Amino acid sequence: MQPDRRIAHAPGERLRLYQIAQDNEALRLAPVNVFGTSASYTLTSGTTYVFHVLAVDSSGGGVSSYTANDLVTTMSFANIQAGVTHIAFSHFDEVLTAINAIRLANGDGPTSWTTITTPVPAFNVVIYAAHMQALRTAMTSALANVSVTAPGYTDSLVPGVTPIKAQHIIELQQRAQ
Repeated sequence: MQPDRRIAHAPGERLRLYQIAQDNEALRLAPVNVFGTSASYTLTSGTTYVFHVLAVDSSGGGVSSYTANDLVTTMSFANIQAGVTHIAFSHFDEVLTAINAIRLANGDGPTSWTTITTPVPAFNVVIYAAHMQALRTAMTSALANVSVTAPGYTDSLVPGVTPIKAQHIIELQQRAQ
């Protein structure tokens, strides 16, 4: 599923167009009508894009500042439901793949499990809160490098105390999209 991003403006504003920029390069000037605006792009699967938008008023002279960066990562994650889904290594590995897509959007090379944590998690091996914390730290760093801020996590992780929950993985998935 590809993320849907919408551009909105206050009722009554007379806007002429939006300029949408990706990775600091202007992509398109999108004309505005009373029903809204849309722009379509060909996006590559498994890739992160960083967008920001500015608005130009109807006279063409008033230009807003760019919005904060918005992240779009074109990858699908396994569906996780709290209380239903058994959290597995594959869910962690999907998040690491998303982190690497974000890193690539900034021109950074990929990271790996051996780089971010020990012991390295794997299939059929116990996954610890330290592994989840390593993913959180790597995600926060990757997002900061593309100037995207994310809200705090629902709960802190205490190694040996905090059980891994579906919500922990879901939060990381949402940050990548």
